[in-house]
Amino acid sequence: MSRKCKYCYSALKDGQSVCSVCKIDSTKDKSQLTKEEKKINYYCRALYTIASLTVLGGIVGLIGTVPQFFETPWDFNVPLEVFDIIIDCLILAYGISLMNYKRYCYIAGIIIYGLSIVLSLISINIITLLLGILFLSYVASPTSKKILYREL
Repeated sequence: MSRKCKYCYSALKDGQSVCSVCKIDSTKDKSQLTKEEKKINYYCRALYTIASLTVLGGIVGLIGTVPQFFETPWDFNVPLEVFDIIIDCLILAYGISLMNYKRYCYIAGIIIYGLSIVLSLISINIITLLLGILFLSYVASPTSKKILYREL
């Protein structure tokens, strides 16, 4: 059974107590962490939470779109429904990748959440706009870049 880092939830290699993602010794108590390690811990948890919410959004998007696809008669809306299903699958895959702290999630997150902000401005959707700004501010931060690129 593989152990997980208690700070970023990534898998630890056998026999090692220092995480390869956050570079924090998992045997340390939270009170023993330095100021920089606490900041890294905060951003790792924020990225993991954003990833979980993104996966949830992708699943909800698929649940809402797939039935519409089968109920809609073959007309002009079908290509839009197919495009929406593809976008929901990409968002779901991005969320899963962000949970694993993949390197490309930094650029992909900036693109996905940037487009989300633009689309919510066009459609005047305030909740999506605020979530997009919040998620983009965490994913595009310099600390998140260091975490995702393993530059700690």
